[in-house]
Amino acid sequence: MQRVGGNMIAVMDVAPEHTSRYGVLSPGREDGRLIEVKGLVEKPKPADAPSTAGGHRSLHPGAAAVRACSIASDARAPAARSS
Repeated sequence: MQRVGGNMIAVMDVAPEHTSRYGVLSPGREDGRLIEVKGLVEKPKPADAPSTAGGHRSLHPGAAAVRACSIASDARAPAARSS
């Protein structure tokens, strides 16, 4: 993962009705199993969730404002919701 730097977090594809239980990613560009993270939405209502990529995370203290972070996933990337 030398090519990305920054923070790495692992997420799972959560059921849309369960997004309010997790922090959910606002995804950006995809590169294989890596996905750019444009933001994190804490426990959004299903109608407001930007994707179904969610989970619990522990970020480095310097990552209070997530600007560009990548995730790795063993499953295919969950689709982002269209606006």
